[in-house]
Amino acid sequence: AMLDQHRPDIVVTMMGINDGPLADPLYTVSSSSPSLRVWKLAKVLYASLFREGLEDGAVDPDGRVESLQVAEIPHVDGKIAIGLPHLTMLSLKLTGEMLFDGRFEEAEPILIRHANGSLEGAQRWPTTWAVGQLVMLYYQRGDEVEGAKYYERYRELIDVRQNPKTTTNYTILKKLVAQRGLPLVAVQYPGRSIAPLKHLLQGAPNVALVDNEATFMDEVKTGPLRKVYRDLFAGSFGHLTPYGNELLATNVADVIFDLVQYSVAVSDE
Repeated sequence: AMLDQHRPDIVVTMMGINDGPLADPLYTVSSSSPSLRVWKLAKVLYASLFREGLEDGAVDPDGRVESLQVAEIPHVDGKIAIGLPHLTMLSLKLTGEMLFDGRFEEAEPILIRHANGSLEGAQRWPTTWAVGQLVMLYYQRGDEVEGAKYYERYRELIDVRQNPKTTTNYTILKKLVAQRGLPLVAVQYPGRSIAPLKHLLQGAPNVALVDNEATFMDEVKTGPLRKVYRDLFAGSFGHLTPYGNELLATNVADVIFDLVQYSVAVSDE
């Protein structure tokens, strides 16, 4: 309906990280009851952990506290049931902050322990993200040999598999876009290999891919994390700073510009 309503010239997407159960690895709950005492406690703890200094009525420009979904703790037979993946994800939030602060010696043993964790079921992604944070750690510390070793493992863990919901979403989208004769610009996440996206969209007509792997990895090797990222919620990347957004937008714009040039050249012929 949106395609027909707005009749765009080009469709640009960057999607997948929030599909399905990966949307919130900690808890799948609602934050619709902020008056709950446990919710207020969670806000205080979160603000303290990440030095936000937020109080009731304070402005939260990034929406970080309000987006933390811990209003309900999962229970089994009346007992709190926080499994290993949940504790690991909380731990990775803390190690991510350590990396931003340059506390590499503190973060390293914690991340190595999590990186050697299980790859079964819900534990696979926390383990993968721990490996991703180790990549950031070693590149930030200037150890490119160890960084490259863990990055190779990270790429193997990500490999060409996609969340089934991401595959479904892209399959539907590329069909809808192709039916309308529109080009699709599919953007990979910062620092992630383009291989899974290329595999997913192979054979699709009029598709251009935006590769953000080298751009962001080079930044991590040569400058502080805070220059590019605001957090490391996905292991090897996170929400971007204005500078990081500019890098991403430039890569997308370059691909769009090439598409427009090609389209003009074909029409001239």
